Amino acid sequence: MSEQRSASDFTPEDHARSMVDYIRAGTEAAYALGNRGPLKLTASGQLEAHILDAYWQHGFYVFEQVIGPEELSELREDVDRVLASAPIAPEADVDAIDK
Repeated sequence: MSEQRSASDFTPEDHARSMVDYIRAGTEAAYALGNRGPLKLTASGQLEAHILDAYWQHGFYVFEQVIGPEELSELREDVDRVLASAPIAPEADVDAIDK
């Protein structure tokens, strides 16, 4: 029988180590689904059949390489700008810039 540890014995370092394996396993499982890839269209402009098949099998499809580096940089700048001007707390009257 394995020894049970209490929550108080579980350190942040223990959690971080356990998350590495958990995230790795989840990532491997996600890539194994076969529901990701570049946006591919038929000659008539419809999604290719394998994309639709994967979507209907898994309920979603991950499109890769759709946003280029320049556009991604602009999107990140926009998110940073929004976060910088967000309230510092749920009931706050000031945002992060004004504090």
